[in-house]
Amino acid sequence: MKPPRYQKIPTLVGIFILLIGVASGVIMLNAKQIFKLGAKADTTPKNIIFSNIEDNSFTLSFVTSTDCRSSIRIAEDQYFLKPVAVDKQDIKTGTHYFNIENLSAEKDYYLVINIDGTDYFTDNPKIIKTGKKISPKNEGEIVYGKVYSKSGQEQGGAIVYVQSGNNSIISTKTSENGDFILNISNARTTDLASYSIIDEHKTTIQFLVQYGNLISSVSSYTQNARPLPPIILGSNLDARNSSAPITNIEIPTPSVYGATFSNYDYPFPIKNIFKERGSVLSNE
Repeated sequence: MKPPRYQKIPTLVGIFILLIGVASGVIMLNAKQIFKLGAKADTTPKNIIFSNIEDNSFTLSFVTSTDCRSSIRIAEDQYFLKPVAVDKQDIKTGTHYFNIENLSAEKDYYLVINIDGTDYFTDNPKIIKTGKKISPKNEGEIVYGKVYSKSGQEQGGAIVYVQSGNNSIISTKTSENGDFILNISNARTTDLASYSIIDEHKTTIQFLVQYGNLISSVSSYTQNARPLPPIILGSNLDARNSSAPITNIEIPTPSVYGATFSNYDYPFPIKNIFKERGSVLSNE
């Protein structure tokens, strides 16, 4: 005997409701996954630069769009990345800077960068070759300065790159109060075989300062970089024609230094950093 027709209706309705519920759940789950993937922060290393390359050491630096923890592994074999050195930063930052030491001269090294647990360049590791061993220089050509944020705060942790002519890049980081100092006599030629020759009156020195996505470019001669005029992140400066005395300057302006800024409108007063010359040099 067939069951009454009305008994089938709840069953069909129940199946229909169940199918709608499952479909809705799948759609919502997929939507959440898509949203989650779309909202994931980009931690890809950018502006990867090798600097301070010597016979037994080098510096690797890069930036990320968001603050994160990073580490690097250095190996002697591209296909068997058994690390000969590992370095890591324990704080979250968007500006990453690693000094790698105790390496061998004239040797290729392969690098993998790790950002918050994710490896980058494992299939195609970054490669760097150390320079030949040469006798250290006895003399020193010192340049130094101070970096400020756009709001006028002393900018610690900014990376300062320096290059001139056919020199290799040298670099350092600013101290907590924004100071930096570099011995440009340590700069080698691009083939890393000898030290560069720099004329303090004629050789143009290029400074590139980076903190996160903010960059400043400064051109100067060595004689005008002891110290440089204040560097404001996001502004560019040509200090090659600077010849004014530096003892009684309270608020730097282009007319005082004989320099050209890309932004003449200073939103803040800058204290006289040149009175701090002694403290800057003591940070070496």
